[in-house]
Formats: sequence, C-alpha cells, structure tokens
Amino acid sequence: MKAWGPATSKPTRLIGYWLTGSYSATFVLGLSLVYGNVGGQTKKAITNAAVFLGLCTGNIVRRFLFKTSEAPKYTTGIVANIVGVFVILALRTLFLTSNKRRD
Repeated sequence: MKAWGPATSKPTRLIGYWLTGSYSATFVLGLSLVYGNVGGQTKKAITNAAVFLGLCTGNIVRRFLFKTSEAPKYTTGIVANIVGVFVILALRTLFLTSNKRRD
C-alpha cells in the first residue's frame, strides 16, 4: 500500500503505515508457536535463540535494503520482502512434502 499507492493519497499511505504495526504481535505469536511445537527445555531455549538470532540478522540486513534514496516507495526493500515470502512458501511446501513422505 505504501509503496505502490499514489504518493498524494494520504489515507492509503496512512492505512499502510498502520498495518506495519502488526509486526510486533506476529513476532510474539511466532515465538509462542515455536515454543509450543518443540519438546524439551534445552531444545526450546536453543530454538527461541535461533529465531531471535534470525530476527537480529534481519534487522541488520534491513537497513541496507530500505534506502533513503528510494523513499517513499522503497522498491528494493519491498522486493526483498516479497522474495522472503516466496522462500517461506517454498520451505513450507518442502516440509509438507517431507512429512507426507515420512508418514
């Protein structure tokens, strides 16, 4: 919304900005999902640490993808986010296929 909406449309950009605030809630839900699906206290601690390490790495990389010279569209950052979604979908498909083959 923020990237491809018209630059003069303030309501569209405002709604896009409001939607970015949901990130904090999804991170906490993701941590609880990982915590609920891993057995053993040590495995849970290591898994949560790995997820947090991924978050920190993403935050470091993010500053190089969202360039101020591309404001307000940030094309490189948006494309990187879309690629990330496709990578997640590919991993999901791979994991589902692996689980079906195992069962």
